[in-house]
Amino acid sequence: MANDTFGRRIPFSYLEYVHMRFMKNYGRVVHHAPAYAMNDEFSRVLHQQMEFFSSNPSVDTLNRVRGEVSEIWSVMMEKIEKIMERGDRIELLVDKTATMQDSSFHFRKQSKRLRRALWMKNAKLLTTLGFWAGHRNSKIRVILALVWENDTKLDISNNRIKRATGHLVYQKRFYRTKFCICPGGSQVNSARITDSIHYKLL
Repeated sequence: MANDTFGRRIPFSYLEYVHMRFMKNYGRVVHHAPAYAMNDEFSRVLHQQMEFFSSNPSVDTLNRVRGEVSEIWSVMMEKIEKIMERGDRIELLVDKTATMQDSSFHFRKQSKRLRRALWMKNAKLLTTLGFWAGHRNSKIRVILALVWENDTKLDISNNRIKRATGHLVYQKRFYRTKFCICPGGSQVNSARITDSIHYKLL
């Protein structure tokens, strides 16, 4: 007799185990043995297994399998949640990368516009300076001479260079220094100022 709390699976599992153990120990001997011949020896096995099946939850195979399935399900759901969380992080990282690419594109575009605007402003200034400094009586030429006369990197000649050697002297000074200007002579003209602008010597 078994309690109702044990259900049907545990008692029948107990009986099946006892039958298997009895047949394994005694086999065909039971067919010729008198009644209760193995009672003293086998009663201890019955008592031990009864306590085992009453107290050990692992004997209920179905419940054990259900517990294992539940544990596997919990682990699987935890891993799925981690994968989904990682997917969200990857998606966020992709969005941030796209935003950074857009920002860098706009930055490059704006920097190109700024560089172009500065180049145009500088070109206009140098063109105007080259045009007006080429005139012999230009005030700009006098101002340039006053500003540059203390610059050691400039080669300024206040005397008129001789016509025979003027070109060679000017060319030598031109390539030796960043700019060569003769404020008192005809060597200062728009062509040479333009050369200085072209070679970025001005």
